Amino acid sequence: MHQLGPPVTLHFDELFYIGVGFCSHLPATSDTAVLSNVVLQNSTAKVQ
Repeated sequence: MHQLGPPVTLHFDELFYIGVGFCSHLPATSDTAVLSNVVLQNSTAKVQ
């Protein structure tokens, strides 16, 4: 995988939820994924 286009910065005034979705491209196949080393930071770089 590689980045397509420049990064996008979004501004939110309210709290919001973040989700990551995965799917198989084969209808009869079920895939799983493991995420690690994921960090979410606010505008002051404080980890929440």
